[in-house]
Amino acid sequence: MSGGSNHGVWESGILWGLTHYGNPEDFQWDVVTGVSAGSLNTAMTAMFAKGDEVNMSEWMSNAWAECSSAQVWRTRPDGVVRSIWEDISILDDDPAFEYVTSLVNQFTEVKRRFIFGTVDVNTGEYLHLDHTQVSFDEIPTASLGSGSIPVVFPPRAFKGHLLMDGGTAWNINLDSGVNMCLDMGYAEEDIIVDVAIDGARHPEP
Repeated sequence: MSGGSNHGVWESGILWGLTHYGNPEDFQWDVVTGVSAGSLNTAMTAMFAKGDEVNMSEWMSNAWAECSSAQVWRTRPDGVVRSIWEDISILDDDPAFEYVTSLVNQFTEVKRRFIFGTVDVNTGEYLHLDHTQVSFDEIPTASLGSGSIPVVFPPRAFKGHLLMDGGTAWNINLDSGVNMCLDMGYAEEDIIVDVAIDGARHPEP
């Protein structure tokens, strides 16, 4: 799942549509990858085991439907103009951290393989943070780091890295998901990739 700011909510609707209008057995994902807003959705999918996609999509849709802007960001006390010059970012996304943490804390463990695509601010390195590198308790930090739009939101410190929006380098992360499937023993011809990309608009006829 790609980044797309507020359009990331659309991805949860795509998952709902696939599992409710299609055959849920056709959408039992072994691995889910995300970048930026897609990483937040990926974090939610990680709470549900393969085969439980219907419940997963319904829970995700409800989680986003109940989320307001005030639960994602707030302006800093000095205002936008001063924040540009004096603060680490224009907006404070601590409300988002609290909200994502509250969602994750409804569960007790990771049940699906996942990968967050993000970038190290200091080196420019594109990072693939997967379930072996990110513990259950670290999911809010790592997923929000993947969505930390430079200047707008603050970068997130994570295990020696300073994480910013993965979309600054690469807004969709396919290869690491395919490689993880290969590592699981799947043959290339048996790997099916479903892609959700936000932000594309068709011109009016």
